[in-house]
Amino acid sequence: VIVRTTLIDSTAQSPRVNIVAGYFVITYVNTIPALKYMAIPINNPFNPGPAVSISTQVSAATAAYDCAVCDQVLALAWNGNDVGGAIRRTLLTRTNIAANTATSSSAKALFSADRMSVSVDPVSFNIFHLWYNAGGSTLIVNIFSAGGTELLAQQVIETSVTVNVLTAYAASNVLNYYFENLNAYSFGA
Repeated sequence: VIVRTTLIDSTAQSPRVNIVAGYFVITYVNTIPALKYMAIPINNPFNPGPAVSISTQVSAATAAYDCAVCDQVLALAWNGNDVGGAIRRTLLTRTNIAANTATSSSAKALFSADRMSVSVDPVSFNIFHLWYNAGGSTLIVNIFSAGGTELLAQQVIETSVTVNVLTAYAASNVLNYYFENLNAYSFGA
């Protein structure tokens, strides 16, 4: 599918594109800061939807955030601006995207992220949030069901690390994660 150029906010940073329920969904953070999305129907790419605010509870225009798709749902997590820090999360469903709306987010209080990766297990549909906290030099994981129930409270899985880039993939309820530090690549499962 070839889609014509579509303008998003001129202050958009860190855009990501996913295919969800018949739409190209572009997510990004702008300088307000706010986490937003724009949906472009695959079957009618000349009629993009408006920019929709997911949340203004975003730590900065350069906030760590990520998203992943599974079973026609876009799972998002980001570094919130809550007092004391928070990892915020929400799900965008086909209904939200078609109606150009967003659901309210929930927060994991007292945490902050400098890097983030979201992965959805294609078998169980569990959502894995992996984040790096530079202040504590730690990698932390948290697992939720597709319905939003916390299955695993935050667990520190790496300590004394410096992470420049982070990604993860979940399958059969096992999270494989990869990160780049200043000198070398590393991995874990």
